[in-house]
Amino acid sequence: MNPDTPAHLRAPAIGFDLGETLWHYVRWPLGAVEAWKPVLGAVAEAASLGDRADIDGAAQVATDLEMQTRGGLEEVNTQDAFGAMLHALGGDAGRHVETAVDTFFHFFRQDLELYPGAVETLAELKRRGFKVGALTNVPYGMPRATIQGDLERAGLAPHVDALVTSADVGLRKPHSATYEWLAAGLGVATNEIIYVGNHATDVQGALAVGATPVFVDRDHTGADHGQAATITSLGELLDLVELAPQGAGSDPLATPPR
Repeated sequence: MNPDTPAHLRAPAIGFDLGETLWHYVRWPLGAVEAWKPVLGAVAEAASLGDRADIDGAAQVATDLEMQTRGGLEEVNTQDAFGAMLHALGGDAGRHVETAVDTFFHFFRQDLELYPGAVETLAELKRRGFKVGALTNVPYGMPRATIQGDLERAGLAPHVDALVTSADVGLRKPHSATYEWLAAGLGVATNEIIYVGNHATDVQGALAVGATPVFVDRDHTGADHGQAATITSLGELLDLVELAPQGAGSDPLATPPR
């Protein structure tokens, strides 16, 4: 734990990023065209495109979309994203888009791994009386049901009171609306949330709405993004946080903003 970290952070609710914070998809590529080819080959096979499929062209589309979403605040539409990939493959988006979506996400989700202490940390926070939420950006507008299924499969679902994805909001972190949706789901104000994530944008977005950011620095980089605290493992969070009565901040939102 960072020696400059305060002894206690007080709030009634704690929110978590998912990818690279609580879990990771072992085979998810990071913008490399070659890395997309195996999954797009599986999509082409599922769509019965055979040898005529243009895997290289579709891989470039997937890479471009990945870079677009990582650099912007608007979430992509799932149908549009996979329609573009299928078109590049040489397939019929109208006929095969659902097959493509299912095949694509299944390919990566089978390698989902939790970070050490994820279940235990969330369970202990719930035992202590915290409201616990998850706010995550999703790849290619991944359906909410897919993320919910992964929470259940990983054993996290019983400990999560509210789930918000960028596909729900139509916007991606660090846009303030995503944190406002999380606050609404938890029944608190945004400044009553401690938000835990591993990216600079997680910290920046939390600060913009008055939430208290905790930065997960597993690689011990010492990066300072303005976070209130730094941890190197999930279990360290338990020594930092203290339950505060709800209502210390502004009135919580009754419903997610539209």
